[in-house]
Amino acid sequence: GGAAHPHTHTMAIDSSCAATLATSAIIIWFINFIAIIKSAVPGRFKHESPPQNLEYTFDAWACIARNTSETVPLSYVIFVAALLAGADPVSYNVLVIAFTVLRALYAVLYLNKIQPYRTLCFMFHQLCVGIVGILGLLAGYGVYL
Repeated sequence: GGAAHPHTHTMAIDSSCAATLATSAIIIWFINFIAIIKSAVPGRFKHESPPQNLEYTFDAWACIARNTSETVPLSYVIFVAALLAGADPVSYNVLVIAFTVLRALYAVLYLNKIQPYRTLCFMFHQLCVGIVGILGLLAGYGVYL
């Protein structure tokens, strides 16, 4: 055997953080699954072009599903990276829970067309992601507040 690299450290993953992340992921997955089901257009399953005179109608469920597919995957990449880096467990859990609540509230507000609160929920849940990312960077580089 050889000596460990001086900058190598092993850190156990905090189980409360892993549980919070798993809970958040399943809640957001469920909301997205419902949005996909609710926004399904049966005619699309026939693999036919829609009629040319088809009018556009606003579909909040489709917007929720699209926005989730655009923003949530990278959010969870950041959450997992911060978890692996050893971000502060209390801050991590609070921010991931806040993200989850704000993301769920965002969907409810979107369905009910309530502005500007929908946008505020979006901005604040994205802020949670950014802060978790910073906590992960600080932990990964050994800088603790």
